[in-house]
Amino acid sequence: SINPGPSGANQIWNFSTLLNSSVDILTFTNPAWLPSGSNFPNANLAIINSTDGSEVYLENTLNGLFIDGAYGDPTGIGAMAITFSPTEQLADFTTTYLTTFQNTSGIDFSFPFTLFPGVDSARFKEIKIKDVEADAWGTITTPLGTYNCLRNRGRVITIDTVFAHPVGPPG
Repeated sequence: SINPGPSGANQIWNFSTLLNSSVDILTFTNPAWLPSGSNFPNANLAIINSTDGSEVYLENTLNGLFIDGAYGDPTGIGAMAITFSPTEQLADFTTTYLTTFQNTSGIDFSFPFTLFPGVDSARFKEIKIKDVEADAWGTITTPLGTYNCLRNRGRVITIDTVFAHPVGPPG
């Protein structure tokens, strides 16, 4: 387990004993080079996950890093584009020690048929509320080296709702 240590100024975090438990390959690319990139016109960065072939579309701006959406097969019935509206903020590039950022994002998608007996369609809705503070700075050591670090601590509240349209008589 990892103990993130105390908050505050001039902290030293030593995670040099961490070991790889699995390997995954993320490919960062231009979204215009991917067939599903046109679904995310504001994205200027895409990530392909080698494990499941999913794609995440990001907007990298001077102010921060935002998720515009994803393309993948979350339901097991075929790949689909999922747009985040509003977008999810991953990082705030104006962050300094003790500053905060808040973000509310959401996804809302439907699929016309399901693999569940008695259900002909379903809808998934998620609202994510973030409150993030840069609560510490210092140096961090990992197996790859020692680096200056600004640590973010955050609280995320996620509200998931699943709507299902049953078929057949009540009861």
